[in-house]
Amino acid sequence: MLEKRLYSKWLVMPAGIVYAALFVLPVIVGFYAAMTDWSNYSENINFIGFDNFKYIFQEDPKTYWNLLSNTIVFTFWTTVLEIASGLALALFMNMRLKTRDLLRSVFFIPYAISPIIIGIIFLALLKPNGPVNGFLLTVGLDGLARNWLTDFKLAMPAVIFVETWRYSGLNMVVFLAGLQAIDHAYYEAADVEGASKFQKFIYVTIPYIMPAMSINLVLNLVHGFRAFEIVFALTNGGPGSATELMNTAVFRTFSKGDRGLAAAMSLIVFIITTIVGVTVNRLTATKEVEAL
Repeated sequence: MLEKRLYSKWLVMPAGIVYAALFVLPVIVGFYAAMTDWSNYSENINFIGFDNFKYIFQEDPKTYWNLLSNTIVFTFWTTVLEIASGLALALFMNMRLKTRDLLRSVFFIPYAISPIIIGIIFLALLKPNGPVNGFLLTVGLDGLARNWLTDFKLAMPAVIFVETWRYSGLNMVVFLAGLQAIDHAYYEAADVEGASKFQKFIYVTIPYIMPAMSINLVLNLVHGFRAFEIVFALTNGGPGSATELMNTAVFRTFSKGDRGLAAAMSLIVFIITTIVGVTVNRLTATKEVEAL
């Protein structure tokens, strides 16, 4: 028994070392950096306690609350739309289609492509004289042509759309795994009881894909709060601060040389993401137990 316990510990150790080196250690270093005045403007690094956090919440609260508000809006809508589109695609791909394997690959490909590349592609598509507006003008829908990425009101919806398009494929794959794990005997029993397709979806499909729903919900929320690349590539946080998120602001602050302040902002994002992820995971885990 002792040898088995030691064997399992030695087996896990390499992964534990990698995790500690690439995650735990950077978090500790980042936490310390957030407590300093580290910047490009001084060669000395002094410990200043919670002064960076006081500056964020007391000296310039309007700016940072706006960043948090934008991040919450982005995270909420991308999560809702990614789950809805991912589930719709999964239900469609679960049908007996001759080309379903090809279609699954096609819908998953956007997730496999670098967000920066996707941002560059959509930047070209959505510019004022780009293909999207060109198509609208060609078919006589001139009134729908817009400055998608430079209009203050449209920039955030445009970024949310692109991110939803990119991430829906992953949601589809997770939901598809959940759908294929459902025993068809449940549907047969529902048919015997005279249940409609909608009733089977509500009372059979939804309860049994709750584990997949839980995974997608947590992944989408965490990814939304940590979003950076797609916004950076499409709008760089503009126009103005319309699409500025917490992580784009962290990057901008770090680039200016205020590294201690950037570390404090990054730590806030980490804390919020951890709280949201753990809370949602516990709540959805309870729903899974109730459903099953």
